Amino acid sequence: MTGRGIILAAKEVSDDARSIVVERRTILASVWLVIIILGIPAWIWTTEIERLGLPAARIARYSSGSCPVQLHASATPAEASIIRAHPQWHCIDTTASAEAPTWLSKILTQSREHATAQDARVVDYAPRYKLVYSLLLQETDAPSDWPIQSMLRNTLPLLESLNVLHNFTLETQVQSFAPLTFEPLDGTAADGEAHHIIEEYQLKAFVNTAEWNLATAASLDPVLHFILFVPSERYSPLKIRLSDGSYSSTNAFVSPQWGGVVLADSLDTLKFPEQLNTISQTFDAQLALLLGVPGRVRSGHRLEDWQVDAMLLTRTLANTRNGINTLKAIVNLTNTIENMPIGSDVQTDVTEALHAVEMVQQSWPDDLTGAMKWSAKVNELSSRAFYHPSMLGLLYFPDEHKYAVYTPLFGPIAVPLVLGIIKEFKSWRQGRAGRDKKTKKD
Repeated sequence: MTGRGIILAAKEVSDDARSIVVERRTILASVWLVIIILGIPAWIWTTEIERLGLPAARIARYSSGSCPVQLHASATPAEASIIRAHPQWHCIDTTASAEAPTWLSKILTQSREHATAQDARVVDYAPRYKLVYSLLLQETDAPSDWPIQSMLRNTLPLLESLNVLHNFTLETQVQSFAPLTFEPLDGTAADGEAHHIIEEYQLKAFVNTAEWNLATAASLDPVLHFILFVPSERYSPLKIRLSDGSYSSTNAFVSPQWGGVVLADSLDTLKFPEQLNTISQTFDAQLALLLGVPGRVRSGHRLEDWQVDAMLLTRTLANTRNGINTLKAIVNLTNTIENMPIGSDVQTDVTEALHAVEMVQQSWPDDLTGAMKWSAKVNELSSRAFYHPSMLGLLYFPDEHKYAVYTPLFGPIAVPLVLGIIKEFKSWRQGRAGRDKKTKKD
């Protein structure tokens, strides 16, 4: 081959290499352009989090406010009214009395202390409750029937009085062979009668949920259990001894926010109307305590109007307070987690909950029933917004989880592209350095 042919062949090889380099760089640039122009916007659009605004200022205003309870009492003494009615009389002496304010202060203080002591036992508000009355026998076969209908007949007036707050579903069951989780102690009463003892501290473990079949029909309503427990002959009679050494007068106890238990001596108890009436009264008192009914409850009688009004007042305040606290928690949560989604459903529930708060204020105090229903709406809407699936999902999906998800997806694609750019950049620098050297030689 002649020298001219060699030069032409080298030139063709150089042109082919240059075209390959240009083609490779064009492909690499095209891939990056597609990623930048189409891929990244599409990824941002598909993973964008909807984050609508919340009325945080209104929520903060409600959460920092107070709800005063106003008592309207005459500030004018009765003597002054008499003097105005009879101006022709002459007043010899006047005496100022602070008895009424003193009594009001005393009553309100006692009521506050009593309400605080009951808070741990009273169940949370629900529009519907299921009341389950169970006859449990420790070792005896279950009777074919038990007079629960006559017992519940005394409870119906109480339930009817509460229908402005709750609806009730009643269910009964009988179960045999319901063992205890501990052995009762032996004891002797003051009259010399032998009996068995359950200490007050043992009552927490009395309900044997592992072996007592207390399951009821499927329902979303909260369940309150009322158990009449009949011990075996070996442990009968069974008494509850309080922490101060005395014995319970009712031989019954309340499990906070769960239900109540009454201990019977034997199945013969069910044969005597007087004892059945006593058991019914105890169950009614336990139900009233769990629902937060103030004052004394008379079995077989409706509640007094003031008791119903007090319950409406208490439930309205509690529901509204809980709802506002939940709304405040939503705002704090969304401020803490910046990528927490706030969808239209959550925004609507929050807005409607605040509207319900306003309706509570408008209904109060002329329409306590209406105010209570609106307060229940506040509680329901705020809870539904807080437990919305879109918000709950992100609580357990921190940023570290995102990196763990995206790395296997983008890693195999990003590494070759980045290495390709680095390689082409080095090749371009080497080619440029070679051309500069050649130019200097020439």
